[in-house]
Amino acid sequence: MFKFNTSLPDDRESMLWLNVNSILPGLERQNSVRLASRTRLKIFARSAGLAGQPENVETVQEAVLDQ
Repeated sequence: MFKFNTSLPDDRESMLWLNVNSILPGLERQNSVRLASRTRLKIFARSAGLAGQPENVETVQEAVLDQ
């Protein structure tokens, strides 16, 4: 679970990115390979007070980004 320093807005959905970077341990010998991985997940948070259901959306509306 994640705890945010600020609360998410109650009047709209929020989109968050979760970035996970890792370097897997390699063997301590010559000619060994260490692997690095990067995973990026897009997370949508929907307030319980919003009207309608997300699976009933038929059209995509223009997104407004906060600057």
